[in-house]
Amino acid sequence: MDPFLLTPPEPDTSRYGPKCCKECFQHPWLRDFVQRKSLEVGECEFCEESGSPLINVGVLYPQFINLLSLYEPVSPDNTNYGADNAWKAGEPLDFLIQDQWDIFAERLDLNGTTINLLEAIIDARLTGEEWNALSYDSDERRFDRDELYTYRRMFWDWSRQDEWVEYIWDRGTNKVEPGQVISKAELERVSIGTIHSGQILYRARKGYEVDSLGQRQPYTGTAIGAPPADKRPAGRANVEGQAVLYCADQFATAVAETRPARGLAVSVAELRLTRDLRIIDLVQAPPPVNPFVFQIPEDELRFRNVLLDEVELIRLMREISVKLSLPLSRDDTPGDYKQTQAFADMVRYHGFDGIRYTSALQPNGTNVVLYNVDDAEILNSKLVHIKEVNISYE
Repeated sequence: MDPFLLTPPEPDTSRYGPKCCKECFQHPWLRDFVQRKSLEVGECEFCEESGSPLINVGVLYPQFINLLSLYEPVSPDNTNYGADNAWKAGEPLDFLIQDQWDIFAERLDLNGTTINLLEAIIDARLTGEEWNALSYDSDERRFDRDELYTYRRMFWDWSRQDEWVEYIWDRGTNKVEPGQVISKAELERVSIGTIHSGQILYRARKGYEVDSLGQRQPYTGTAIGAPPADKRPAGRANVEGQAVLYCADQFATAVAETRPARGLAVSVAELRLTRDLRIIDLVQAPPPVNPFVFQIPEDELRFRNVLLDEVELIRLMREISVKLSLPLSRDDTPGDYKQTQAFADMVRYHGFDGIRYTSALQPNGTNVVLYNVDDAEILNSKLVHIKEVNISYE
């Protein structure tokens, strides 16, 4: 039997102890849960807070089931590859949970009682009498605080990250199709956004034109729009020859994205959207996962851990967001764009109109790549001259 059984009965609050209080936790939902379920006020047995609403730790165990299902004890089959000692790889369970979720109050960490509370919650799945009634060879066991744990599926079982890597390598073949790894519903849930018709974006290009009088003029119209088919290099969100519009939400960001040198002239055009666009917005953080209320359908437990899938989805989206924000370099090779191009293909396949992502070249700046170049009408252009370029390093 799995020591972290996923569907135990709701505990009887009158027989499950010891008692903790809401001040033992910093997770907002848990604090509220303890407040609502509390039947008495007194001194907490873990953080020693007095006059605080108390709750039997057994009431908390069903809420911790999903969270605990994300981890498993380390063994030679699931340890970090290359570890010198397979049995010593991994981390204590309380450290993993606190590091990733910030569940427990800082005061418990400071006085070393986090593991005491976690141990009490896990062992409260059975009463003392039920533990004593177990046979010596039972698969049930009390929680071992000295055992080391690892993130379930990270090293040995199939995961969303594995699917993502396979999709990238098989992209362009008949083996897979865009959208295999991340569904349209998942994208809508974690990163959907809308840009409304009439909104102004900015697009910049180094250089200028010279008119018949020898005067410098900014690039205008198609000269600052999408390049012609034979001059469309591969980018982070497009393959070579594919027409897209890389824009910015702010004037200064558009200029910064050209990486201009001091004294250089840069043409900047306003673009007005001609219709409402549904985009994938990687600037906004995905909604946080609350493991204490996340629903795991019983029929899916045989095939996958849906909470773990959700955690991996958000982790993957954050990874893609970082890679998409990296500035292009002359030293880049086509392989450097594989992940972000694959994600762009996926977004396009699901019917979205573009992607918004953070600028790595302008603090607080954001960029937008539009798949349909006709979704933006090019308006007036302006020529700016770069007076200063600030460089910081460490």
